[in-house]
Amino acid sequence: MTDLFDDSPPPCPACNHAQSTPLIFGVPSHEMLVAERLGDIALGGIADDPALEWVCGSRSCGHRF
Repeated sequence: MTDLFDDSPPPCPACNHAQSTPLIFGVPSHEMLVAERLGDIALGGIADDPALEWVCGSRSCGHRF
């Protein structure tokens, strides 16, 4: 049986790093600021490209996709 929803983060298309972090746009709440500090999400500021959903987990890459 296959899963209907696969919530696992995709690998980075630029460097193929296996871990990516969800990219969240808009004004952050207090909970979002805490989640960013914990590394659970990445804050993207004002949405300049709404198609962007992920940021590479590699600090040396940081590619948004």
